[in-house]
Amino acid sequence: MNTEVTIGPARLLWADLVSPSELSGKYGAKIGVPKSSKSMEAIKRAIGAAKAAIGNPKAKQPVSDGDRSEYEQDHGCWVMRASTKFVPPCFDSDSSRIAPEQLYSGCQVIVSVAVFAYDNKFGKGVGLMLRWIQFAGDGERLGGSEDIQPPPPIDGATRIGSGGGPDGYEANNSYQPDYDHEANSYQPDDDHWGRDDEEAF
Repeated sequence: MNTEVTIGPARLLWADLVSPSELSGKYGAKIGVPKSSKSMEAIKRAIGAAKAAIGNPKAKQPVSDGDRSEYEQDHGCWVMRASTKFVPPCFDSDSSRIAPEQLYSGCQVIVSVAVFAYDNKFGKGVGLMLRWIQFAGDGERLGGSEDIQPPPPIDGATRIGSGGGPDGYEANNSYQPDYDHEANSYQPDDDHWGRDDEEAF
């Protein structure tokens, strides 16, 4: 089973959007969602349903409590880790396509993920597949670099929507994720993202 959820605004804490991680071989993002955000309710329900589907209410999940993290930027947030085998589509705040490198750690984003259960040779658990990511506003750039301006569209990009998300992308996108393949081959990114002693919820 899989459930598609859109979350945000949230903070982009870390990203492998331009090239895949050397450790996991996948593209991905680490997102900090404020604990006050109502957008987390949908993902909590989806994760609960996925755990029920594999019969393990304490199955490993890709969301952790940022207040338990050693990193200050995680505090006050639910921290999510989402990945994909493909370069995720990236959008500006006006829904025009932008290049992945124009998003930076520290900016505000809206993210679409697919919540799915996996039961394979790596164990049982719940994963998040990164579907697309949208720039939602500037923020303090992590890593000590100066802030940058909102990213311009990539050359030749066509505007596919106006505000509130990349309208039209879902209907016009020819690529449909193979969730069965993803679940059968999914391996938790423990070495890349780290892990907590306790789950978030």
